[in-house]
This record gives sequence, C-alpha cells and structure tokens, in this order.
Amino acid sequence: MVRSLLLMCVVSLHGLVGQVAAQTSGPRIGPPARPGDENESSLELLPRRSPFQATLEGEELPSSPQGEADDQDTETIVLPSQPPEPAPPRWGPLDAAAPQVAFPARDYDMVGPPRGIFQRYTGQLYRRRVRDPNTLLAEDYRLNAPIDLNRPDGIAPAGVLGDHTLKSSQLLISYRYNVTSFDGNLNGTQPVSTAAILAAFTFAPTRMTFQQHLILFEYAPTDDLTMMFRLPIQEIDIEFVDQGGHQVHTANTQLADIPITFMYALKRWNRQQIHLNFGLSTPTGLIDTLTDHATAGSPNLGYPQRTSSGTWDLLPGLTYTGQSDRWTWGAQAMGTVRMGRNRFDYTLGDRVDLTPWLARRWTCGLSTSARLAAQIVGNGRGVGTYRQNPSQAPATILDTTLAPTNRLDTLGGRRIDLLFGLNYNFADRPRLPGSRLSIEPGFPIYQSLNGPQLRARWLLNFSWNILW
Repeated sequence: MVRSLLLMCVVSLHGLVGQVAAQTSGPRIGPPARPGDENESSLELLPRRSPFQATLEGEELPSSPQGEADDQDTETIVLPSQPPEPAPPRWGPLDAAAPQVAFPARDYDMVGPPRGIFQRYTGQLYRRRVRDPNTLLAEDYRLNAPIDLNRPDGIAPAGVLGDHTLKSSQLLISYRYNVTSFDGNLNGTQPVSTAAILAAFTFAPTRMTFQQHLILFEYAPTDDLTMMFRLPIQEIDIEFVDQGGHQVHTANTQLADIPITFMYALKRWNRQQIHLNFGLSTPTGLIDTLTDHATAGSPNLGYPQRTSSGTWDLLPGLTYTGQSDRWTWGAQAMGTVRMGRNRFDYTLGDRVDLTPWLARRWTCGLSTSARLAAQIVGNGRGVGTYRQNPSQAPATILDTTLAPTNRLDTLGGRRIDLLFGLNYNFADRPRLPGSRLSIEPGFPIYQSLNGPQLRARWLLNFSWNILW
C-alpha cells in the first residue's frame, strides 16, 4: 500500500516538472504528427529566455493555475523595449574641407594703406562688403598682397629699371653698372669688312666700349605711387682705323640725360601687379655745352659717342610682375619718344625696349634668373648743323664722309639679347639689412642693324640695392 502511494507521488511530481520545463525551456516534444497535419514534425524549437528577459521585451508572463485567483487584483508591470543600436559612423577623408558656415554679408568700415597719388594721412577709410569677417585678412592678402621685394628674386634682374613699386614711405638706393662691348660691323645681318668701309669713308670704326655708372633713388609716398630719380654717368670709347692703317682712339665721359620716372600701380591681384611707367628725360651732358663739339678732320664725338640726345624725351611704359612661393616673373615694355629737335637741328630716333624675365628662388638669400631683352631703335633725323654766331649761316657739325658714326641714318636697328642672372640677398645679415647684389651677363642672339654699324658682342649688368 505504501509502495503504491509513493509510486503515484513520483509520477505526479514528474509530470508537474515536465509542464514547467516545457514553458521555460527550448525543445518541446508533442504527440506524433498525424497525416494531413500542418506540422510534419512533433519537435518544436523555442528560444531559451528567462522570465526577466521576457519582461524586458514587453511580454506578460503567464501565471500559474494555482496563483490565478490570488493575482487577479495585481497589475502587471511592462517595461519598454530597448532602443535599436545606432548606425556605425561614416568617416570621410581626413583632408576633406570642413563644412562652410554661411554668414550674412555685412558692410564693414575698415582702414587700409594709403592709396592714390597723394595722401595726407597714413590710413585710408573704405567700406567693403564681407560675408565672413574671419576670412577678411586672408582675402585682403590674397587680393592686395604686393610683390615681396625682400626676397632674392623680388626685384627684377640688374638690367631692368622701373620693375616694381615700393610700400608707403619706403626708400631704395641703388648703384648700377653696365658695360657693352662692340666689335666688328654689320649692315643688316651681314658682316661688313673694314676694307669695305674704308672704300667709302676716311675712318672705319673697329671697336667700342660703352660703360654707364648709375645712381638711383626711389621713394614711395603711397603704396600705389613710386618716384624714381636717376643720375647716369657714361663713358664711351671708340677705336678707328684710317686708310693708312693708323689707329685712332676717341673717348668721352660725361653726365648723361637725367630721367625722372614715376611708377603707378593700376591693379593688384593674387600676388600679381600691373603698373604704369611714365617719365621725362631732361637734356643735359655734352650736347648742352658750347665748347665740346666735333673737330674738323677727326672722328671724335660722333653720334654714338654723345651722352645726351639734346631733347626732352617722354618715357612711357607698362610693367607686369607676378610671384609665387618659389618663382617671380615679369614683362616690361618701355619707350623713348623724342620731342622736337635739339639746338643742333637734329633728333635721335625713337626707341622701344621689351623684356620678359623669370627668376627662381633657391634659398632665402639666393636666386637665379633668365631674361630676354629686345630693342628697336630708329634712325636719327635732321642735318646736324651748329651756329657759333647767330648772324652767320649754319655750318655742318659732322662730316658725313669722314666715318659711318657721323651719319644719322646708321644709328637704327633691332637687337635681341639673352641674359642670365645671379642674385644674393643680405636680408638676414644684421650689418647689411635690405642689401641685394645682382650680376647679369649676356650676349646678343640676333642683330639687324642699319649699317655699317658696330655690332654688340657681350654685355654685363651689375646692381647693388639697399631697401629701407
């Protein structure tokens, strides 16, 4: 009896444990499938979940049959579901530009450097519409930055004048020297022998050396205007040979015409600049003296040997310069326009000079340059007479049959030179602040002369600049 009672308790307990395990565990075995049932297998897989996890997912736990009557008045607490996991971040390239924030454009009153020709104060008020005030300085530098003259390539090669403008109140003093050597004669592009010249003239020029010492002063009253004053001294030596084979040497050293030039900036943008050159050359030197004139029967003081034109000459021009971190480039066109005739009743020919250049900065103090220089010179006009006494008839100054240098129609021609420069800046030296040395040798690559006329063989330019 007792054994039967214990066996019934074990069977009942086993069935109760199986019902609870079926509700909370995975696989549940049901009755075998019958033909036509939807489920072909009696094995059903259920997820293994704890009561706490089911509560978090918003489900209500089924209550046991024994506690249904006791828990009818108890409210079930349901927790909200977990939010979904955020999407992984999408990173862009590291060098991508930051997003730009658009600011409303506003008008700002600002003070800039003095502009124009004349300024009575150091700052100039102007109004500018700006969208982002934080970029104002960068934009102003990009649009209005001048060429950096303190770099070794900031100033043009030694043979170029009027290539830059200074900042307001800056001063530049420069000494320049140039020499050109002439040897042999050309008529057009063809050489002319000395014997052929002596067949038509008494003297034939064989060699000439042209030297010029130039003291230059520049001052800028404003950022846009720079004034330049030049004081040139020229030395010209010519060697002749006569029909008897004798050598004749003539030399002349005089103060040349004094030019006064202005450079006015027309436009600046992105470290580039265009400025206007305009000036006037005053007649001084040999041509204005009454005692220095050609000697009869001597080839001295021919037209190429005179250091002055004797006329007031206009000096118009236009210059463009640009600069990057390593390079500086530019181009210039200059003209010389003779106004009227001098008191010797002649005028020299007009002249046009064209030159582009390119300079490369290698270090903070060293740069090199390459340049082409083209010049077009017209023949002179007039007879070249001189009156010692106003009551007397004019007498011819130069005998045009004596030498080709006595003729006004043998002064013109065209020439192109190729030059290479080396520049060194002492900006980092405390004893030589703002000093810059430049040397530029070169040679002609093309000549077509109205001859017979002496042809150039080589030339050399040197400059020493000091900028304050």
